Amino acid sequence: MAQYPPRDSGRPAMGARILGVKPESPADDAGFEPGCYLTSVDGQPLRDIIDWRWLSGEECIEVGYVDLDNESGTVELWRDQGEEWGFEFDGLVFDGVRQCRNACTFCFMRQLPKSMRPSLYLRDDDFRLSFLVGTFVTLTNMTPEDETRIIEQRISPLRVSLQAVNSHVRRRIIGRHAQQGIESLDRLLAAGIEFHAQIVLVPGENDGDVLRESLEWAYERPGILGIGIVPLGYTRYQSVFDHSYGDPGDARALLETIAPFQRRALEERETPWVYAADEFYRNAWRDDLIGHIPPTGFYGDFEMFEDGIGIIRSTIDDWALAESEGSIAQAAEALRKTNRKAFMIAGMAQREFLDPLVAASGIQDVFRPLYIRNSYFGGNVDVTGLLVARDVIDGILGERSCAATASAQPGVEPCDTPAFSPGEDGNQETCTPGENDFLKEGGPCTPGETDSCTPGETDPPETEPAQATCHNRAITSAATPSPEVVAPLSACTPGVNATCAPEVDKRAALTAFVTLGHARAIAPGESEPANTPGAFARNGEHRDESNARGAGAPKRPPASNGDPGPLFLIPRVVFNDDGLTLDDLSLHDMEMATGCPLHVVSCSPREYFNEIAALARAGGARG
Repeated sequence: MAQYPPRDSGRPAMGARILGVKPESPADDAGFEPGCYLTSVDGQPLRDIIDWRWLSGEECIEVGYVDLDNESGTVELWRDQGEEWGFEFDGLVFDGVRQCRNACTFCFMRQLPKSMRPSLYLRDDDFRLSFLVGTFVTLTNMTPEDETRIIEQRISPLRVSLQAVNSHVRRRIIGRHAQQGIESLDRLLAAGIEFHAQIVLVPGENDGDVLRESLEWAYERPGILGIGIVPLGYTRYQSVFDHSYGDPGDARALLETIAPFQRRALEERETPWVYAADEFYRNAWRDDLIGHIPPTGFYGDFEMFEDGIGIIRSTIDDWALAESEGSIAQAAEALRKTNRKAFMIAGMAQREFLDPLVAASGIQDVFRPLYIRNSYFGGNVDVTGLLVARDVIDGILGERSCAATASAQPGVEPCDTPAFSPGEDGNQETCTPGENDFLKEGGPCTPGETDSCTPGETDPPETEPAQATCHNRAITSAATPSPEVVAPLSACTPGVNATCAPEVDKRAALTAFVTLGHARAIAPGESEPANTPGAFARNGEHRDESNARGAGAPKRPPASNGDPGPLFLIPRVVFNDDGLTLDDLSLHDMEMATGCPLHVVSCSPREYFNEIAALARAGGARG
């Protein structure tokens, strides 16, 4: 996975680093090798992949280079019509990513725990990544040269974080450069550049009349193709926010505010134009969510899917297709024939629509979502994509313990994940003052007045104390995990099951230790692996699903007594491209901690039910 260093990272300004060269291509014929750099095309510098695509369209180009001996020069390349040049570059941006210089009061990145991996703290605000991969930018760091380039190269559409158009509100919630963003947006719109906009709605700041003003301003500009409205997300590592739009009345008020704009846009432009995130519908109608989700046609081509807009509708539709195609029935049949159950890991946000779908399909006896409360981030964070391994591990261990207790004690109901009470706002937790209080009022910065607020916000995160062996969380020794790392497990739901069978209480039966940032599990009386910490390499060494392990690494936990046990399924979205969770654990790490095989599956019901059927027939083994 490409790494995008900030512009001040000290990386040599040499252009595009070559990762690979296609055999018998013009690049290969010219003698280029991985590790060389392309610095220019026809005398124009290469700043990013956009420049390369813009400048390399002819059949003959002259490229500048720096070779493996650090010698520079130029060479002329020729190609046949339609032939590729044969270069594979390292990433999309070659001169470093532009970082955010704002002080947004609602910034989720500023609410992260202090000791996560450094790449998670990179707050990019780069129009090139907006065009290439769909990130949202504020335009507050634009230069006249940037605007000229966007217009000349037609870098469109872009995605803009609008938030509000009222100048006072913008300064208060974004910072002192906020007005520059609006002015740049207007100039680019006037030049024909198009935008998808997003508004992060903060209670009492940019909702109500302020939101109406923003929508009216945007609707007058046809170049704003659509607006997605998402609710404030907050974690337990701050003390400014304690609610968002979890109350049904607040959520419905937002939907009522945007409804007139949707009706007007549907009549005049044949599109709703302004869309509310799924969370607003979930919070507004928890008891009948499926009945209130807009129809498929409402979302068009699902342009804002990655922003949490249309995910519920897409899941409902995919579930219906899986039903009609027979894949749900086939998965259920395969599970019943092998006397197994499948548990799908899911964030609490899915409960209100996933439970009714499962019930309607009549597969509760063999398929059940295993909802995981996000204790790591806390706050109102409840989506599947932000689950961390430690919470998933706790959920799986709790399910295994409670299922065993229910089996051993007739009449005892299996454990279940407690639902939110109506009006609750996610995983309500508050941070301990001084713990990680990035947005604490009266802290090191005043929102809107400074650009660099939090130590470590744009700089690399603080290093751990010398005695810690773990790179990304505070511990006192390698043998004694921090309580934050191995949180106490509530194996059974209070009020449902008071105790769990001791013989299957994995957290009680295992001694956990932390090595290189990973939680490890060792049975009592068992020594640490001789090759620790080498066996537990980072960066996804053991991540692939073929179950291949590094030399001397612990094997995958076997099923006990010939019983394959339940299938625990983890959606692929929980892992990054390197096969790591947000708290830097791999699938193998999680298997070792839970003591059972785990399986990574697709996120769409149309796909994962086929995968479940195949796993059940194969006995759950990864091929």
